Amino acid sequence: MPRLSAIMSVYNDSNYLADSIESILNQRYTDFEFIIVDDGSTDSSGEILSHYEKRDSRIGVIRQENTGLTVALNVALQKASGEYIARMDADDISLPERFAAQVAFLDANPEIGVVGSWIELIEDGILNNKIRTFPADDASIRCQMLFYNPLVHPTVMLRKAIFEQGNLRYDPSFRRAQDYDLWERVSARTRFANITQPLLNYRLHEHQISKQNQNEQNIFAVIVRARILARLEFKAVPIHEALANSQFEANRAFVTVSEAWLRKLKDANRRIAIFPQQEFGTMVGTYWFRTCNSAASLGLWTWLQFIKSPLNFGTNRSWRQRIQLARSCLRSYAI
Repeated sequence: MPRLSAIMSVYNDSNYLADSIESILNQRYTDFEFIIVDDGSTDSSGEILSHYEKRDSRIGVIRQENTGLTVALNVALQKASGEYIARMDADDISLPERFAAQVAFLDANPEIGVVGSWIELIEDGILNNKIRTFPADDASIRCQMLFYNPLVHPTVMLRKAIFEQGNLRYDPSFRRAQDYDLWERVSARTRFANITQPLLNYRLHEHQISKQNQNEQNIFAVIVRARILARLEFKAVPIHEALANSQFEANRAFVTVSEAWLRKLKDANRRIAIFPQQEFGTMVGTYWFRTCNSAASLGLWTWLQFIKSPLNFGTNRSWRQRIQLARSCLRSYAI
C-alpha cells in the first residue's frame, strides 16, 4: 500500500493535462498512487488519461458522468488508501520536490494536519517569476481565514486520518470554494501550515474554474466567512466583504467605516478570544494599512487617520513602508 495518494479531478482539461500528470510522475518522492477522476470529459482528456494509465501502474482512472468538482473529489478521497493525501489540479504543475518536502514536513510535525505552500504563477503560458506568498504558521492562517482562504487547494497535502476520524468530506452543496469550507470545518480538529517556498506552478488562464465562476465562488466564500464571523458574534456585512475582496472606492467614508469595523473585530476577539491575540491584531492592522494605502490620494487626511488610529500599532509594516505611505499622502496633499 502506497504511503501517499495524489488525487485529481479532470473535466475537459486536455490543453494542460499531460503537463500536469507528468509533473506528478516526475516527483522525487515515488511511494504514491495517483487517483484521477475523469468527470465526464467530452474532449480528448479521456484518451490522454488512458495513455498514462497504461504507461504507469501508479495511476488509476475512475470514469463517471459529470458530477462537478466537489463530488468528484469525494469519489477520489473514498478511493485513496494512503496515509497522506495530496491535491492536484489538471492545469497546474507540481515541482519535483513537492511531495518529498510535504511528506517530510508532516512527518516532522505530527500536530499539523493540512500543509500547503507558496505558488509561482504561469501567465499566458509563461512562468513569470511572480511568487504569491501565504502565511506560514497555524495562528496566522486561522486569522486570515476570516478574510480569505490562505491555503491554495492544489498545493495541499493532508493527513487522511483526521478526515476519517471526523467522517469529513467536501460538502456537495458547495459547488465552489469547497476547499475553504472544508478547512473551516476541519479547523477544530487540526492545525495548518504553509511551506514558505513555491512547490507548485499555478496556471492563470481564462478557462480555469475560479475565473469562469468568480461570482459563484464569491457567494460560497461569503457563507464560509459568515460562519467564522459568527464565532465573533457578528453577521456578514458589506464592509467586511469589501475588505476581503479589495473591492471598494477609497473615499473618506469608506476609510472611516473600515477603521470602525476593524476595531470592532479586534475588540470582539479580545473579549471572546477566538483567535490568537497577537496574530489577530497584526492581521487587522495590516488591513488598516492597506485601506489607508489605497486612500493615499486623499492626501494628509488619510495619513492623520492612519497614525491616530489604535490599529496603527498592530500593523507589522516596516518603517520604510510607513514612510512611503506618508510620502504618498503628502504628495497628494501638495498636488
